[in-house]
Amino acid sequence: MSAGLAEPGNWSFISRNGAFGRPLYPWGPGATYRTRFDEAGLPTGKRVDLYSSIYDSQVGSVSHLVRGRAAVLMAGPPGAGKSSSRHELTRRLGWRAGTFYVIDPDEIKKDLLKADLAAGTFGSFVPSSIQREIDAGTTITPMELVGLWHEESVLLSNLIVQRALHEGLNVIIDGTLANADRARELFAWLQKNAYADITIADVEASRADSLRGVRDRYRKEMKEPLGGRVVPDSTIRHHFSGPGGMSLSLLNSDALYRDRGNKVRLIAFRRGDKPNAPRVVFDTSSRSRGDTYVPAAPSGSEVWVSSHWRNGTFVQEHWRSRPARS
Repeated sequence: MSAGLAEPGNWSFISRNGAFGRPLYPWGPGATYRTRFDEAGLPTGKRVDLYSSIYDSQVGSVSHLVRGRAAVLMAGPPGAGKSSSRHELTRRLGWRAGTFYVIDPDEIKKDLLKADLAAGTFGSFVPSSIQREIDAGTTITPMELVGLWHEESVLLSNLIVQRALHEGLNVIIDGTLANADRARELFAWLQKNAYADITIADVEASRADSLRGVRDRYRKEMKEPLGGRVVPDSTIRHHFSGPGGMSLSLLNSDALYRDRGNKVRLIAFRRGDKPNAPRVVFDTSSRSRGDTYVPAAPSGSEVWVSSHWRNGTFVQEHWRSRPARS
């Protein structure tokens, strides 16, 4: 449990069982992808038809989809407010509602859960130790167990991204961009499919706000039929393991911007004093070419301080000298 944060519902139980070697570990022997993808990363059996139907259903729900080969790569730690920033983001881009496809791994997870619930196969993936808790009277929702569907949703998301880009759809590719290899892979796919209009939208928050944000989201989702998704504190810690405690999403967004600055637009949001009101702090459309997004540490030994609110005043992120040891 993180200091000062109340653990809602089954948070502690699910988080504990999602650790390495535990029954809900996303890459453990009980994870769904192990029986649904081959070693080459391709779906097997009836999943091919299911995955195709998920794509067709999601794309079909976009009323006036534009095939303009424009794309947004979302970045930011869990709970930072990426979904809440989408309205301001699309307003700045001039994208009208219903003209773009949001590829959201969380929505893909929900579609996978719904398919297994409808097919009666969901229960076969519930570990016996978790089932005993349910039989003893503990109410556990499908989304609380979604860690077992995590890697399947990642692999399916990859297939969906590649198909959408092949078709030239205007897309928002949601995610954290915490993995540098994944960031470069996505950019390579965009270039392969002749996408020239590319935006990186980085929505950042402090580690403390990220921890609060994922818990707030869980509480809201627990009112929905499928329940809420638990993001373990270990996942948040990993996201903030960059230099000086910087988030990996910020580090990778900055790297992409520096490497491809003349090919991408960068719009940076920071979580405001209200959880659902991320504010824009950097937009390359209103800056001179070469402007720095993340300043380099003066000596390399400083601590990175995330943007935050102090006594009603917004404090921009910055490097701070490490306190001297007494």
